[in-house]
Amino acid sequence: MFLLAVDAGLHVGYALFDISTSTLLWYRSHNYGAMVRLRRGASTLIASQPDLAMVVVEGGGSVAEPWQKAADFHRIPYCQINAEKWRQDLLYDREQRSGSQAKRAAQQYAAQTISTANAPNHYNQLRHDAAEAILVGEWALRHCQHLFLSAKE
Repeated sequence: MFLLAVDAGLHVGYALFDISTSTLLWYRSHNYGAMVRLRRGASTLIASQPDLAMVVVEGGGSVAEPWQKAADFHRIPYCQINAEKWRQDLLYDREQRSGSQAKRAAQQYAAQTISTANAPNHYNQLRHDAAEAILVGEWALRHCQHLFLSAKE
């Protein structure tokens, strides 16, 4: 079973984790550029992931809605959080005094996760949106076990 973590936006970051091993399998960043392409992309990505047990999204509003609708359509548990929540749980206070500082810290922690998991990097540089998706996934693996259990039933 797998967890898809998303940093919502028109420029979106996502990461896929194996729940049983809490291992990052892959991460990506993509610029959809328009809401219609984001809706299509969210639906396609969720539909293409076999054994997806949960979708967790950081963000809200119109850019999070396509992810929720696609998860609901496929009957996959969905969790939405804000950046302040996972940052509070995963970053030190000194690392989140500003948004840009928190994004840099997220990139550093995500780089460690990528290295540990030996996850493939399809890009030369780890973008902050993919880095934040990785940390959103790590947060969900620690805090949403009850949703994984309900997905198994």
